[in-house]
Amino acid sequence: MVRLEKGSALIIVDVQNDFMPGGALAVPDGDKIISQINRYIERFKGHNIFATCDWHPENHISFQQRGGPWPPHCIQNTEGAKFHKDLKLPENTNIIKKASDPDKDAYSGFEGTELASKLKDLGVNTLFICGVATEYCVKNTVLDALKNGFKTYLLTDAIRGINEADSQKAIEEMKQAGAETLEIKDIEPTEKADKVMEKAKEIIKEVTEQVMKDVSREIRKKSIKISKDIKKIVKKSKKDIKKFLSKKKGVKEADFVAETIRKVVDSLKGKKVSKERGKISPRGLTRGKTKNKKGGGKTMATTKKGSAKAKQKAKSKKAKK
Repeated sequence: MVRLEKGSALIIVDVQNDFMPGGALAVPDGDKIISQINRYIERFKGHNIFATCDWHPENHISFQQRGGPWPPHCIQNTEGAKFHKDLKLPENTNIIKKASDPDKDAYSGFEGTELASKLKDLGVNTLFICGVATEYCVKNTVLDALKNGFKTYLLTDAIRGINEADSQKAIEEMKQAGAETLEIKDIEPTEKADKVMEKAKEIIKEVTEQVMKDVSREIRKKSIKISKDIKKIVKKSKKDIKKFLSKKKGVKEADFVAETIRKVVDSLKGKKVSKERGKISPRGLTRGKTKNKKGGGKTMATTKKGSAKAKQKAKSKKAKK
């Protein structure tokens, strides 16, 4: 079973009115393969589809009037050059017109066209080829596809030739060149592949949703626990901060008292602090110091003391007399 990959493309060769029964160069029972080609078109939905067509000028070199082997057929812009009415080509089909040069014939869809470059631009690497006629345009298109490096499948249930013996010979030639033969039963239906992909997507979606639910549930559990832990930490931190601030305030007050006592003790050592200028402030030191007066830099207290002694000496002298 062959699965159609991204690089797969279907090439439909020359399913034109002039190659169908009643046409200028009819392939026997050529119209009998159209329904099968339409099934391939359905199978290739979502893939690239190409359709080749003869697009001859009126005086083409292949016509008998110019010494060629064929009667005039598939002349540009005529009814015979149109695709068969029953062929259900999608609107986005890539149309490849060949043999439009009056002096050059071309059986292959690659010869003198942009087919190879278009396929490569689209990332195509595998071709599935069907159409008419087996021993002419189909064969040459298959051989050129192989020469251009494409993996090539010949769809044997969707080709027709002019002559049965020549058609079989052509099929063997294509196989020997490297082409593989397939029928539609050998290709995995697009619908089946699509269903498998859709089922896979559904399973992936379900698994993803379940995993996300489980993860979300775990995250919620963790979040609740973390939230509780944070609240505990904040509560404890508030208590610790209050306690710390309270201790800090006590330390400041104790330091303040100790410093005040130290300053008071220092101020009283060997000195009599002025009641006027040496008052102890609530914060510690005296607000002012006694100023020196003239007289050798002695303080007022020292001067008074000296004066008292002088008076006492004077009294003693008076008593002796």
